[in-house]
Amino acid sequence: MSEINRPTPAITVIICMYKGEATVCRMIDCVLNQTFKDFELMLVDDGSPDRCGEIAEEYAQKDSRVRVLHKPNGGLADARNKALAIAQGEYTIQFDQDDWVELNCLEEMYAKAKEDDADMLICDNFRNDGKVEFYGSQKPTDMDHQVVMKDILVGKLYGYCWNKLIRLNVYKKYGILFPTEFYGCEDQYGMCAMLKNEIKVSYLPQAYYHYVTYPDSLSRHYDEKTYQNDLVMRDMFVKLFRGTPYKELAFERKTSFMFGRAFTFGRKFFTSKQFLETFGEYEQIVFAVPRKKSFNLLYNLAFRGHYQLARTIYGFLFTLKQIIKK
Repeated sequence: MSEINRPTPAITVIICMYKGEATVCRMIDCVLNQTFKDFELMLVDDGSPDRCGEIAEEYAQKDSRVRVLHKPNGGLADARNKALAIAQGEYTIQFDQDDWVELNCLEEMYAKAKEDDADMLICDNFRNDGKVEFYGSQKPTDMDHQVVMKDILVGKLYGYCWNKLIRLNVYKKYGILFPTEFYGCEDQYGMCAMLKNEIKVSYLPQAYYHYVTYPDSLSRHYDEKTYQNDLVMRDMFVKLFRGTPYKELAFERKTSFMFGRAFTFGRKFFTSKQFLETFGEYEQIVFAVPRKKSFNLLYNLAFRGHYQLARTIYGFLFTLKQIIKK
């Protein structure tokens, strides 16, 4: 069927693919077998070096609802922006390649969104760590768009796209793009940029999406580029929140995030002295953010000039936790 003659679908489902050949078929099958049928599925091959592109084409040959976009690798944010630019649905939702979703997800979310005339419908989620499944409520403090924006900023609500059915016109009306200037928190930034505007938010207390979490690695690469990336990320969030009551909160939370990433992954990059010189001025900001007491004890060591010792203790506790879970 030509693009010109393709009927306008109720929902555009977007799955961006990169090195996902081992898991993406499960998610694609979940979408194609939905009880709700009025959708298009956009598979975005973000220059993946594995078989993702071939897999996408194979599905497109078998199901006319599948559209495939091949593009040079530009990262997840760029892939999403490209997909949204050509999406045709009344609503959109974006699923990750390594998760799965209940088969009644689209039917029930769309019905609730139409009933409430919502621009953004938020639902609950399941979180799977490979051994245990947890139910996570995503009920906003209030349905006011700025309150929801704050909930996402402080981490009360996920900033992810996969539990949010969003009217496509909202992206276009307010020029919402996912940022390509930094990596990490791109979803959160896009959702907050949208919620700065007076959109109608609704909530459905049901979970459909199974978010797979993997044991956090302590060996993720960290270098000067990572640090500079986080500075750009923080500055962009602060700029985004100008004109709202939450500008200072954005600086606080993103500074704390930046510190946390450096603490966890910067062991091979920072000496204890360098870590203190880089982050020492943020001590009050970091401790202003609520967290587990054990982290505060380790962070206090780092702020006293003992980062490498604190990081060694953290690594031991992390390894012990993984052994106990097994």
